[in-house]
Amino acid sequence: MRYVFSLLFVCFIFQSYAQKSPKQKWISIGARSTINTFNSEGLGLGTGGQFRIQLHEKINTEWFADFIVVDYDQGIQSNYIHIGWSMMFYPFNTSEKLIHPYILAGHCFDYNYKTKLHNLELNTERLSAALQAGIGTHLNITERVDLSLSTQYMFHVTEAAHIHQNLAGDNDHEHGGIESHLMTTLSANFKFFRI
Repeated sequence: MRYVFSLLFVCFIFQSYAQKSPKQKWISIGARSTINTFNSEGLGLGTGGQFRIQLHEKINTEWFADFIVVDYDQGIQSNYIHIGWSMMFYPFNTSEKLIHPYILAGHCFDYNYKTKLHNLELNTERLSAALQAGIGTHLNITERVDLSLSTQYMFHVTEAAHIHQNLAGDNDHEHGGIESHLMTTLSANFKFFRI
C-alpha cells in the first residue's frame, strides 16, 4: 500500500508540473505615442493606435497608425500619417516575466503633407512606403496589460516630398532625397481576446 501511495504522489507531482498554464496567444489593442528623429527635418511628435494578433508563442504581429507633426523655425509644418505593420519575434521565453524583449521588422505606407502656416496655399505632399526594423520590450504589468517600448529605424523607399524653398522665403527649388528616421514608440496595450 505504501508503494501505491508513493507512486500516486510521484504521479501527482509530475501531473501538476505538466499542467502548468500553457503560453497564451492574444489579440490586443493599444494606444501609442512616438518621437521621430528625421534626418532632414528634426524632431517629430506623434500619437496613434495599434492592435496585435499573436500567431505563435514566439511570433506576434502589430498593426499600427500614427499621426506625426514636425514644426520648423520658418513657420513650416510637416504632417505624417503612417499606416503599417510589423512582425515581432521573441528570442527568449520570458512571456510570463516582467520584461519580455523582442525584435521587430515591418513595412508601412506614409503620407506627408508640408505647408507654410501663414500661407496655406504654399504646400506640397507625397505618398511613400517605408521599411522598418528595430528592438523593443514589453513591461508586463498584469497578465492582460503591458507597456511596450520600442526603437526602430524607418527607411523610406521613395524620395522625400519635393519642397519649394519659397516655403521658407526663398525662390529656389529643392528636390527631396531619400528620407529615413529613428522612431521610438511607447504604447499601453490591453489583451482583450485569447486565441
